[in-house]
Amino acid sequence: LPVVATRAGGLADLADVGLIEPIARPDAASIRAALAELRERDPAEVAAQRERGHAFAAAHTRPAEAARLVAHWRRWWPDLPWER
Repeated sequence: LPVVATRAGGLADLADVGLIEPIARPDAASIRAALAELRERDPAEVAAQRERGHAFAAAHTRPAEAARLVAHWRRWWPDLPWER
């Protein structure tokens, strides 16, 4: 399902790339307007947004983030004994 949220903190970055539906204020009128806009949107577009959200979430799990961090460390310090 699409996520409707304010652009607070890191959510602004997600709104900028189309992963969430930003609302202007955290009030009932803004939420109602965002949900009404979603209901009118092309279902294929909503499905594509959902798929982008799933891909983003899968790429940012703890194991995925840890693997990226270790990969950086291995590039920065290639002379350390990485393999056991």
